Amino acid sequence: MPLSVHTDYSDTAKVHLRAAPSPPAENPPPVVIKGIDGAPAVSISGAAYKGGGGLAAGEAEQFEIRGCRVEGGKSSAAGVHIIGAEVRVALTDTTVKSTGGWGVLCAGGGVVILSDCGLLENIRGGCRVEADGHVTLKKTRVCGNAVGVDIEGGAALTDCVVVENTGDGIVLRGECNPTVESTQVSGNGRNGVAVLGNVRGNFDSCDISENTDGIAVAEGGNSMFRNAKVHGNEESGLWVFDRGHGSFEGCEVYENKVQGIYIEVSGNPSVTITKVHSNEQVGIWVCGQGQGSFAGCEVYGNEKGGIFIEESGNPSVTKTKVHDNKETGVWVFKSKGKAAS
Repeated sequence: MPLSVHTDYSDTAKVHLRAAPSPPAENPPPVVIKGIDGAPAVSISGAAYKGGGGLAAGEAEQFEIRGCRVEGGKSSAAGVHIIGAEVRVALTDTTVKSTGGWGVLCAGGGVVILSDCGLLENIRGGCRVEADGHVTLKKTRVCGNAVGVDIEGGAALTDCVVVENTGDGIVLRGECNPTVESTQVSGNGRNGVAVLGNVRGNFDSCDISENTDGIAVAEGGNSMFRNAKVHGNEESGLWVFDRGHGSFEGCEVYENKVQGIYIEVSGNPSVTITKVHSNEQVGIWVCGQGQGSFAGCEVYGNEKGGIFIEESGNPSVTKTKVHDNKETGVWVFKSKGKAAS
């Protein structure tokens, strides 16, 4: 059912949206929520909105959306669109599904917090954070969208599940610096995590598995990954190229279908105290003017070899154990490289 606006002029004086009995229009516009004088707050609970662009929050200062469903139709607008420097939105136990645009779009200085929500099967993607927006996701499932979470502004993800999106799971762009903790990123059609541009970011204790590539870092990207498990991806667990950097500490990269770590085209990550094992081809492959530093690592049990360096690859490897690989331990061809015990 569509939503109707009911104004409650009690002491709290909030705007409430509740289900109306009339049938939905063929392609209704988004519901635009505006605060009332003296109490710029909106509370929405137990409501469903189908068939249009969803909810657009742009004037009231505070919103609470709890236990709702926003389902899509022909409109290409976002399911929930937050814009405006004074807008603060909290979504709890709410599903945004099958919209024609982004499930949640945050821009213009808006801030949104999603807790125990679902962003499912949206045409453009689950969540988009523009350069001047900020989104916090807690215990939220992002599944079946074109892209999972696309971040160019501020963002924090904790205990989330980002799975089975047709493109990338999590994309970092521009100059963002998000934090991602204890989050599962798996089964996405492209990269599990893509770090692109002048990006920072901190990932802690994430599980990144069964994507095409687990983590891709390029275009000068430089995020920190601590205690990540990167495994079972269809190609490389970690792919660093095109001036990508990144720091990887205390991680485990294993059982990927091609390389564990693949560095090319001026990629230059720092990898410390990391186990690279049981990959179906090579543990670490450095080529095409790739660099990289490896310290205190262990490389073992890989099917085709431990470390391959070729085509002007030039990594630095120190205090690293390379053992029990099925073929070559360390192979160097037309390349440099530094090794120290």
